[in-house]
Amino acid sequence: EFAGGLHDLLAALLGADPVAVPPAIDRALAWGATSGADTLVGVLLGLDALIGVPATATSTAAAARRAA
Repeated sequence: EFAGGLHDLLAALLGADPVAVPPAIDRALAWGATSGADTLVGVLLGLDALIGVPATATSTAAAARRAA
């Protein structure tokens, strides 16, 4: 049982539509002062450990979106 936003983030990261990923990352980063970023890092590291989704590639994309 998790918040709907976390389900949405995981669905975007694991889904077939790469266009859904940047908005899901943006929404996650908007959660609280640092909670969203902390959650995003944990999700990415967990996915990397479990299924080999490279956390560095996705977190680099998130950093680029924040800088824009």
